[in-house]
Amino acid sequence: KQKTAYEITYGDWSSDVCSTDLAIEVANAIAWLLSQHGSLSEEECLREVARLFGFARVGTSVREAMTAGLELALQHRGVGREAGRVRLS
Repeated sequence: KQKTAYEITYGDWSSDVCSTDLAIEVANAIAWLLSQHGSLSEEECLREVARLFGFARVGTSVREAMTAGLELALQHRGVGREAGRVRLS
């Protein structure tokens, strides 16, 4: 059984970074964050979504997972990027 983002512990992130299910959950969280904040810098977005998933800091593995979710959100969740900021389109 593949773990959801809510079941993944810190040590699991590196093995699940490319997980489609994880990327979908992160993309959904990003869309929700942007619906609450309007727009965020890409760095703020990555940091805030990591915080939603319970991480106090964004290390390499967490950043890779959050970035994969951001890319999915940009492609399929109505999120746009402009001048270093992301927002709902």
